[in-house]
Amino acid sequence: MEAKRAEKEDKVKSERMSLSRQIEEAMKVVEDDELGDEDFTITIESPNTSHLPGPAIRSTTSIPKTETEFPHVKVRTGRTKLSEPLMRALVQCLSEYKVTANDLLGIAVTLANTVFGQKWQKSGSDSNGDPKEDLGCEPLSSDDEGDCDPLTLKRSKRDLTFVMPSRKCMSMYLQDASVLNLEMVARKLTQKNSSTVVTVGIDDATKAAGHKHFHVKTDHITLKDRDSGIRETFTTGYVENPSHTGESGADAYHYKLQCLAILADTSVNDMKQMIDFWITDRAGDCSTMLEHLGVSDDKKLKCSAHIVLAVDHALEKVFKDVEQKVGIEKLIRVNNILKSNSSIHTLGLIAVAKLLSPSHASHSVSLFTEFKDWLDAKGLNRAAFKGFVSNRFGRPLELSVEFVKNRENLIDFFDAIVDENSNKLVLAVHTFITNEWFLCCAEVYQLFGEILLYPLMDSLGIDGRGPKEARTWSTLKAFFHEKLARLNALKSDFQQARTGKGQLIHAALTESIKALVRQLSDIKYFDTEESEDSTMDFDKLQLAPITNLGSESEFAKLSNRIQFAGGMTTMKTHSEKNIVSSNGYLVSPGFTALKREEKTDKWKWARSSEPVNEVKRLERDFLATVKATKSLSLVKKEEIKKKKCRRMLELLDKCKEHRGPVTISTIDYIKRLYQAQLIAEIGYLRQTICPDIRQKRRTRGSDGRFRFQTFSVEQLRNSIRSAVKPEGEPVSDLDGLIKSALISL
Repeated sequence: MEAKRAEKEDKVKSERMSLSRQIEEAMKVVEDDELGDEDFTITIESPNTSHLPGPAIRSTTSIPKTETEFPHVKVRTGRTKLSEPLMRALVQCLSEYKVTANDLLGIAVTLANTVFGQKWQKSGSDSNGDPKEDLGCEPLSSDDEGDCDPLTLKRSKRDLTFVMPSRKCMSMYLQDASVLNLEMVARKLTQKNSSTVVTVGIDDATKAAGHKHFHVKTDHITLKDRDSGIRETFTTGYVENPSHTGESGADAYHYKLQCLAILADTSVNDMKQMIDFWITDRAGDCSTMLEHLGVSDDKKLKCSAHIVLAVDHALEKVFKDVEQKVGIEKLIRVNNILKSNSSIHTLGLIAVAKLLSPSHASHSVSLFTEFKDWLDAKGLNRAAFKGFVSNRFGRPLELSVEFVKNRENLIDFFDAIVDENSNKLVLAVHTFITNEWFLCCAEVYQLFGEILLYPLMDSLGIDGRGPKEARTWSTLKAFFHEKLARLNALKSDFQQARTGKGQLIHAALTESIKALVRQLSDIKYFDTEESEDSTMDFDKLQLAPITNLGSESEFAKLSNRIQFAGGMTTMKTHSEKNIVSSNGYLVSPGFTALKREEKTDKWKWARSSEPVNEVKRLERDFLATVKATKSLSLVKKEEIKKKKCRRMLELLDKCKEHRGPVTISTIDYIKRLYQAQLIAEIGYLRQTICPDIRQKRRTRGSDGRFRFQTFSVEQLRNSIRSAVKPEGEPVSDLDGLIKSALISL
């Protein structure tokens, strides 16, 4: 019976296949017929296949496979032989995204098992409850979050074909991937053609940027080809240096150059010769660092974006000098604001940005959402108010312009629904937005934005402004030449100003011009004519970046990584992740186009080759030196603290000689003190409650050199009064106060 049934099924199947072939041949005749006359068109009717079981013609639409039909992908073919594409994907994801190794492995296992019907398991997840197994990898590195005790590990006898790698194995592959990316960077530098310009941007983490506990240096390497116009960027990661001195910075980056030279099988000097330009920020230690690295002046560039900060500093200096001269208690209700060494304008911008910023909208002290709703209820343009968003470059300008534009609405909003005494921040913001001196400073900033800062930010491309084609050193040189001429003309116009605000603008123009000239003098190109006698390659210079914002972005990545890791990951691991994610060699055609055997050889070379071992030895020696130097610096810091305590006691004894130090109850006693006694009081306050109190200002002499000038006796008394017991009512005659302050400045 079974034989007959099988024979019948074969017969039906053969008939079906025969009929299908006939139909396909007929359809092919119709498709190949090139006659256009409809009279010769052949019409073929579909055959009657109702008596046959199942469809006579198989559909051309592919039937999706079920999850059980998806082939099982092996995680490993041996105890230490892992799937290369899988490890490459895991390492790349671990580097690019903010995810821990444990979470990444769990996500991969869940996704593969649920969607693709795999049988993957996480390491140590044996269903029999066995202890976590050792998968034949090296011991845990010091930066891993140890989730298992090495004493409890044992060799597993179960099948590990579908068992995911452990975290320590992931850490080893991450290190190998960073080596492969560094080798690619070294190869790019040594094999560049004559039309390619290489620019290395170097920056370090500073306290001003929020990195108070890290002494880290990074780079941003730019390669741009003159012929093709292709621009590529790379990095060698982060490296710890013992301090922010120029010598330490030179040693740290010399170590990076040594690693690249070893991987490229060349010398450090040859590697330096491949670099056309070096661009840094405008700190003094950067010049020292480049000198120790042996970089010639023709190759030194300064970040043009930091000129924006120089103008900010010049305006801040003018505002603080006026406040120091007249006393801040005559300009604002000092009881309602926080004490600081910054100007009233800077303090006000920070307070307003915190209270009305969209990033603080989820906080209880934010009024951003309430102000938007109030604008909507009043029928005003709700979408026009974007909030006081902070940016590092151009932040005071953006906040000042936004404040001037929305000041009247802010005052009406506070008067209508806000209780200014609800907390200190709200009280401070209400004090600032109703203050005339704060408004005057913001309007001065707005003027400088129109004539200098906004056009400069457009030329530099900050926040995506301006066309990319115009971001060259030649256009920047022409821009500063034009702006300096206009600023000098405006300075002459405001020199005879009779109002206090006009004289304030004149003082701000004077300081800004000095700052611009000083900043531009740091770059040889701005003082050099494009002649044949110059040793600078002007053609190559036009292909170099005009800012060092690439290095700034590398530190922005570091801040995000540190915030996510919570301090539980070493700087070495952060560096390896940034190298893999930024350079992207594992996902580039240069690696993915290789054959499987070639990829395996690449990983083996990155794990145990002689050049890689030499780089690892060099890394261990350098990190050991950094650790020893930091230990010595801790001892030095303890000595400095002891010296500071001794200095404080000496100042206390000196103050006691004139019945000091002054307190809130004895603040009026400062009227009897002369200059030396006031300076002693300021020194004691600096050691105790007010570390930012000032007693001198920097001035430029007739010879062009900078010197420090001690404040007058009245200014010293104002400094002490503002630090100990700020009080008083603002004077209504603001214009007269400004004019009286600028007479002696």
